[in-house]
Amino acid sequence: MRGRNFEDYSKNVLYSIKGLSRGHGWPVLKIMALRDVLHTFEHLRYTAKENVHRRNLYRRKLGQCCWPGCAYNAQLQVHHIVPIKQGGSDDFVNYIVLCKICHYKHRLHSLSDKKKLDLLVYKFYQEKLILGFCSDEMSNEEFQLRLNRSEDRY
Repeated sequence: MRGRNFEDYSKNVLYSIKGLSRGHGWPVLKIMALRDVLHTFEHLRYTAKENVHRRNLYRRKLGQCCWPGCAYNAQLQVHHIVPIKQGGSDDFVNYIVLCKICHYKHRLHSLSDKKKLDLLVYKFYQEKLILGFCSDEMSNEEFQLRLNRSEDRY
């Protein structure tokens, strides 16, 4: 679905299902399978929006690059320490905030386990310093609640 608007894609699938259900030759089982696919896409869309919100909240709260000695601190991005494709989770424990330059300059997507461990140490140090608590000390939901609560104070 890269390069396509999700809403357009889901509308096309929905129109196909409506047209097919009027008797254009498809068996009912195929129509039901298409409806299941559409439902799955809706779930993925909701989950993706939730994850984007979670990453934006994390980036706002930390507010600086976690790479030691970074002099740039511009265009902050949330990086997955262990990429999703390699089995990493889309949770706070796997996020680190980096500026765009550090993100690409250090080739973080091809890191060894030692470098990933170093990133985790940088990340937890910055969380403790800025937030006063770490993402590995609590569940994902509890961490998000604490971030939201601390945001309400400002």
